[in-house]
Amino acid sequence: MTDKLEEIKSRVWKDKGTYAMGDYSQREGYIYTLSDYDYEWLIEQAERVHELEQQNKRYREYLELIKTIGTYGKDISTGEIIRSDEANLAEEALESEE
Repeated sequence: MTDKLEEIKSRVWKDKGTYAMGDYSQREGYIYTLSDYDYEWLIEQAERVHELEQQNKRYREYLELIKTIGTYGKDISTGEIIRSDEANLAEEALESEE
């Protein structure tokens, strides 16, 4: 994925707020377009990103649920929240995303 993205990025630049394409030596007087393959690949990647974002949202919800279910209460003498190991792991995972 990264190689294809880098290839596309190397052919695109922003000039005065407008995107143009071509290699550096051909920037004047030429406008290049992406190939059908490039567009299809970019669309596939956008769809993949969307799917991964949805998956990440579900995982986050599951981690929140595990954290909540695994919380048993508070130790009255210390004020420490008592949690299962799974709840602690879920909390660590949630904190690492922030």
